[in-house]
Amino acid sequence: MSKSYPVEVLRTEIKLFDQMVEWLQQKNMLSEQRKLAACRAYFRILEDLALFRYDEALATYSRLLQQNVLPMKQWYRKFSKSWIGRIFGFPMRSWLRRYCFAAKRIEKKIIK
Repeated sequence: MSKSYPVEVLRTEIKLFDQMVEWLQQKNMLSEQRKLAACRAYFRILEDLALFRYDEALATYSRLLQQNVLPMKQWYRKFSKSWIGRIFGFPMRSWLRRYCFAAKRIEKKIIK
């Protein structure tokens, strides 16, 4: 199912993480360690979503920033594996990653 409907799977993952974070907040169990783990999970999902629906990934990222529950910007700039992510943040790195992903798909089609 994930190969046939990758965007739907990613949207479902985001909804589940939203529910988990809300539940942890309500139970007063959203520790700093859990916040960092949630950020890591959200970014993994958002980076994959950005490959297919860049605008939707940015909208979700903006929503998470506005909710101000998780340290999204700080986490990404501190723990990003790429220098692009550390310097420019999530939007630019995701855009570049999407561009490279599209270029690879086109290259594969041309080679065939």
